[in-house]
Amino acid sequence: SGAPGGPGPASGASAGGACAWSDLTIPLITILIKEGLKPGSIGSGASQRLVDRLEVALESAPLRKSLKLSQLVLTIVTKHPDMARAHATSLRATIGRLETVMAKSTLAALERAVASR
Repeated sequence: SGAPGGPGPASGASAGGACAWSDLTIPLITILIKEGLKPGSIGSGASQRLVDRLEVALESAPLRKSLKLSQLVLTIVTKHPDMARAHATSLRATIGRLETVMAKSTLAALERAVASR
């Protein structure tokens, strides 16, 4: 059994009650990150869990092709550049696994966030 809120599987409910990430739930997460959280408001523990969940979600081939997941990553990078800088290495790897037209622009946004230090 995993720790509550830990990475867990991308499909199906994980141990600890974390929701499954799908094209139905990802837009909700995106809205919360984009409009519900102020820049700088995501703590280091929560940001690490979010990055871990992205990595787990990308183990699913359909989610690697999901424009909604790509939009979530772009939102994290553009709305929370401090978090993007703190997790730049992991996010570069995550973006490298995306199989959407948004991958290049998302990587460019990450590089801008890192450079804006």
